[in-house]
Amino acid sequence: MSDALDKLSMYQESASNILKGIYANINKEAAKYLQEDLTCGLNVLNWLQETSKNTGDSDVKQRLTSIVCNLFKELVYKKIDNNLKRSNWAAIKRTDFYANVAGIISDINTLRENEANIRLFTPADIAALIPIYLDAASKTDTNEQNVLRVLFTKGLKDCYRNNDTNSLKEIASVLPQKKSFNIQDELFLELEKSKDEGYSEYIINYIISCDTSIISSDESMLSFCEKLKNEPFEYLNGTVIKKRIDKLNKPSEIDAFIKTIRAISFKSTGENALSHIFTLLGEKFKLNTIIEYLVKSKFTIEELSFVFEALYLSSEEYFSGYIKEIISTANKNRDKWNALFVAALKKRDENVLNIIIQVLADTRQSEKSLAALHGLLEDKNTQKYFEEITKKAQEVMSAQKPKSVLSAIFGGKTQI
Repeated sequence: MSDALDKLSMYQESASNILKGIYANINKEAAKYLQEDLTCGLNVLNWLQETSKNTGDSDVKQRLTSIVCNLFKELVYKKIDNNLKRSNWAAIKRTDFYANVAGIISDINTLRENEANIRLFTPADIAALIPIYLDAASKTDTNEQNVLRVLFTKGLKDCYRNNDTNSLKEIASVLPQKKSFNIQDELFLELEKSKDEGYSEYIINYIISCDTSIISSDESMLSFCEKLKNEPFEYLNGTVIKKRIDKLNKPSEIDAFIKTIRAISFKSTGENALSHIFTLLGEKFKLNTIIEYLVKSKFTIEELSFVFEALYLSSEEYFSGYIKEIISTANKNRDKWNALFVAALKKRDENVLNIIIQVLADTRQSEKSLAALHGLLEDKNTQKYFEEITKKAQEVMSAQKPKSVLSAIFGGKTQI
């Protein structure tokens, strides 16, 4: 087609009836050429505009502009070939039609007219539309803020429903070029409106994935959690903490991490968040390693109380493992031994009581060692509580004690 047009251009000045006939036929099929191949179609339109000077067709520019605008509006808002949208948009921007097409694409009436179609857009469709819309709005000095918010929010929700983080990143990548549109601010606006905890968690995970400095240190994690507290989205602290745990590299970081998270509020889903801390740490480090660092680290009484609660909520394995280690090192760790019984007495939980009894029984504590452990307790109330525990632990050990051969034969009664 392009070669044929080049040859025809040689006869422009003659304006013969043959040329006029060819012009009329091509003019009639202009939309078809554009639909088949935009690049080739644009060459046809350029030829028509040039030839119209000799054929006396004064309305050609307006007519061709209308064809281009309508076809491109159809492509952007009703077609699903996103690669074609991008390539054709790049071609349109190099033509004289750019301003007119941009005006149609960014017109609020066009958006309203195609609202039903936009609702059906996938996240990938939104990712393709936003840069085109931004270009068009910029070309026509259109205030794009509200439209961007609608498109971004739709894309965000669809990405959540489809668990499609890649498309969300693609959508976000074209937005920061506008200073008036701050993605993190928009995400927090969505959090404020959200009543779906899964959606809220998805947003927080995305914020962190975009700004890894949030979880690069215990201090930055604490700072971000303070922001959640002020918003308030404290129930999402557990999500942030999980992400920070993934960043821990050495067991020696555990004590500083524990000190930091104790300062974080755990309202609403507090127990749920606490219950996962040591379980998640256990996925990074061995249980014995975690307990070893907990026992040898220096903690305040408040921090030790926090450790007690978090371990208890995590699992019986973690809790009993910690108690066992504290018992074996009680003489060197009197602060932790005392803190254990202060916390246990305060909690007054039967399950806690039974776990301590079982650990004492399983470690086969003698009367002498139990007396020594009792002597390490500094408070009368905890001493009294330990006496109750000691009595029950001795009963358990006595019940577990293997019987002698004679006892087994005579039903437990010794006969001479």
